[in-house]
Amino acid sequence: MNQICTLRGHLNSISCIAQFNDSIVTGDDNGWIIWWNLNRRCPLGVWKGHDMVILTIKQIDDNYILTQSKDSEIRIWKLEGGLKSDLPDLKFNDIKYNDDLTELLEKYPMPEYNSIPINSLNYCNVDYLNGVLITPATTDSNNFDIYRVSHQDFGLERLVKNFNPHELYLKSNNIIEEIGNDKRDGFGIMMKIKFINDNYFYIGFESGHVLGFTINYPSAIESAKQSNKVSEKLIINREPKITIDYVNEFHVPNPIISMESFEDGIIVGATQKYVSLHPSGKTINVKNNGIQSIVIKDKAYIGFWNGTVKVYDDQFIQIHKFERSLPNLHNVTTNINSNELEVSTIKLSTLQLFQPTPKNTTSSKSLVLNKRMGSNQLLIIGYNDGKLLVFS
Repeated sequence: MNQICTLRGHLNSISCIAQFNDSIVTGDDNGWIIWWNLNRRCPLGVWKGHDMVILTIKQIDDNYILTQSKDSEIRIWKLEGGLKSDLPDLKFNDIKYNDDLTELLEKYPMPEYNSIPINSLNYCNVDYLNGVLITPATTDSNNFDIYRVSHQDFGLERLVKNFNPHELYLKSNNIIEEIGNDKRDGFGIMMKIKFINDNYFYIGFESGHVLGFTINYPSAIESAKQSNKVSEKLIINREPKITIDYVNEFHVPNPIISMESFEDGIIVGATQKYVSLHPSGKTINVKNNGIQSIVIKDKAYIGFWNGTVKVYDDQFIQIHKFERSLPNLHNVTTNINSNELEVSTIKLSTLQLFQPTPKNTTSSKSLVLNKRMGSNQLLIIGYNDGKLLVFS
């Protein structure tokens, strides 16, 4: 890992990083969004997107991104060209949407957007794939809703309402054992959601359980087989059929806090020292508690609460370790002549891999990285002091 630069702009802890074409979009704990030109290392746009921490940023297509916040809103933004790009001002940092926004919007205009109200009472992300959105249920964050979203005209259809995974778990003929009397309200709240493909997704829970779900969408042919008198309206309004095909209890009772796609499944991290691979069930001791963020592309990059990032090869053998730390201020001021300063770590909040678009296929609208960054993938690390470190 070779550090290329540090991006400074956020006044709050980084909460999300996402690639958007040949740029990145970052969100923080106070709802600010920065759209970065990595070539120039400066913003293309800065705006106050939400009132609270941003939990999810997803690119939908070449012009749209989706953000989800703990303020219980999903917003879909249309990003074109560039916006005013002044970095956040302390004067505006804590402004809420029920305040007078005239001056804020004049200095930090928002892109065109639409919004969806959802339940974000916990810190669970949402996930989106090919027009389908999975969110914590509006009425119960232990359960989930599924929507079909048309982002351009903002058509929204709820396909599944308040689906209860624990109830289905108990009704399954293949599972006859209760989770246990010591567990609070079944699996507890959802912590992480991840699509694998159009018909399969995983959820990690507060209890430490990891469940895999298959979703089958009803078709006119399937409905016609069941009844020769099924109307078009009934076909459209039929809910998808959801089944639980996988249950893993390895992390119980440690809450799931990170989840990423891996081959045909996922890799999962929790509050203890192990990551687990699913559906194989393989586990690896990574020797650090608090597996905050995982990203994989050829190599696995695992970020921990204490600011450490470990890099693993395809056999999950550690090949590199990076730690960002600062001298403890107390020791610097009281023992300034000492050569042995106590070191304080900076909490890591999230990781993201960035893959530049090959230059021979880059559109005229894309932002091509300069020669120093080259065509190699970049690792971007976000910290709770608002800094973004970029590595090749």
